[in-house]
Amino acid sequence: MIDLHTHILPGIDDGSPSLEESLAMADMAVNSGVDTIVATSHACSNNVNTQRYWDAYQQLKDALEKRHIPLKLICGMEIFLTEDALEAIENKSLLSINNTKYLLVEFDFEEEAWVAEYYLQILKEAGYHPIIAHPERYHFMQRDPSLAYYWVQQDYVLQANKDSILGRFGSNCQRLAIEFLNHNLIQVVASDAHGIRRRTPRMNGIQALLKNEFSPLYANMFLNENPRRIIQGEEVYTFPPRLF
Repeated sequence: MIDLHTHILPGIDDGSPSLEESLAMADMAVNSGVDTIVATSHACSNNVNTQRYWDAYQQLKDALEKRHIPLKLICGMEIFLTEDALEAIENKSLLSINNTKYLLVEFDFEEEAWVAEYYLQILKEAGYHPIIAHPERYHFMQRDPSLAYYWVQQDYVLQANKDSILGRFGSNCQRLAIEFLNHNLIQVVASDAHGIRRRTPRMNGIQALLKNEFSPLYANMFLNENPRRIIQGEEVYTFPPRLF
């Protein structure tokens, strides 16, 4: 499997606090069937130190090789969208997924829908392919889930968190994430891992659920095929979306 959304780099954000924790996360991921992880540290215009990101990235990459942990590390950031962040993206100060045109983005959970749409449209017009992290968690999406259908029609990629599907963010997030899956409005499922005790990178549980509740084909698309396509800069595959 390929985990497209993690906070595995040591000491960069609210994810792993240390190299040892990062290596423990890597072990947990590999033991659950993951062979590739995208290190999507939090980023916004006022907290980004790209050199610090690359230092932590190289530190973890070297440690994985030294410990013989068979996990491939891919670069990226989870970008908190604001006007300043849009300017930083334009200036190439923030990282896309594996240097492709795919950007993993998030919003304030209480953001207004029209503001989120405004940011996404600017990115699209600039030639980027936005990947919206955990759409099921935004209040505006919970108020109007049909917005997800419109976004998929706009060729935006929607990435659900595995812990949302498993009910660890509460019943509202779980219900909406499952509805999105049932309506073919999700293209990627990822861990959004922050550590080894909560919000972990363990992916075999969600893989089993997706296989059993949907199909092995769906599970492979969410957890392997579409993440691979994104890393390679290719168009993702989606089943025909259905309106709520």
